[in-house]
Amino acid sequence: MKNPNENGIKMNPGEKVEQMTIPADSIMPKMHPGPEIKKMNPGPEIKKMSVGNANGMIQKKNDEKESRYALSISKFPWTGVIDTKGLSDVGFHKKPEPSDSKDDNIWPSLLNGDIVKVTDKTANNWLHITIKRGTKTISGYVDWRYVNLSHEANVPITETVTDAPAKYAKAWNRTFQWNSRFNLIFDSDSLIVSVRIFSTATEAVKEKWTKSIEDKWSKKFSLEAEMDSKKFNFNIIINVIWTDDKSESHQVVYPGKSTTNMENWGTSDAIDITHEFGHMLGNKEEYFTVNGVKHGASRQKGKAVMNNPAENPLPRHFNLVKSEAAKALGIHQDKCKIK
Repeated sequence: MKNPNENGIKMNPGEKVEQMTIPADSIMPKMHPGPEIKKMNPGPEIKKMSVGNANGMIQKKNDEKESRYALSISKFPWTGVIDTKGLSDVGFHKKPEPSDSKDDNIWPSLLNGDIVKVTDKTANNWLHITIKRGTKTISGYVDWRYVNLSHEANVPITETVTDAPAKYAKAWNRTFQWNSRFNLIFDSDSLIVSVRIFSTATEAVKEKWTKSIEDKWSKKFSLEAEMDSKKFNFNIIINVIWTDDKSESHQVVYPGKSTTNMENWGTSDAIDITHEFGHMLGNKEEYFTVNGVKHGASRQKGKAVMNNPAENPLPRHFNLVKSEAAKALGIHQDKCKIK
């Protein structure tokens, strides 16, 4: 759902709109989802993770201490965004070997979110990386066990609603816009979809909301990706992250008496919020007529979560996750399926 927005004009990020009353048999529209992201972080470390792309493959890497997953690249050069697995930085070395000597290390070190070009890989699995620092280009080596691929999705969504019943027509029959924002990280057999949300709700309320969302959306489907003529399957895991920093959030949620839109959630609600979360993943309404597609009335039995919040999601409700995952993997989205 979303907050009505006159003439389809995009609302200012983070703008809070006066709460509206919602009839019991209807779903209200949503608002623009909060502030622009100033800093892209993949959220807290969940597991040791890995990803392949069109030029690579998934491969397990073991060391003496623990099993780790790493980015294995079979063709070069490879360019992408790295994730330092929760570390503030990762050692960037002049030679492909560990060293604590200042003379052997490059400053600044490799940072989370850096865009890197991997030119080759040594026999002992150190990656030869080139990175831009302002106007300078720096080359060095990094132990591949400590870097990973991270992808931030930030996709504008537009929907035009028509054919709303007369009593709802003024609020509904118009165009709405918002941005779908989330982070993707690939584990050995999982695709972690993280949404960072800022809210002043109590921890108890956040825990209840998290359980409702993850119970409905997480581990229901998998992503099948074809890379280098091989098929890999990733169980889709939804990870709701509550952040205290509004500027780093993907979305903003204001707690209230009832759930009226994507930014205003009822503190006692555990159902309608799961529909609102679907909008955060880029899904449009599936009632009335949306972008020329007729859906009929809201809250129909068997019509899935974007029509009826009491229902479950369907594979199509992960279409934006699929297309963004394809971007992260460096393959065409036709090479990916939701199963």
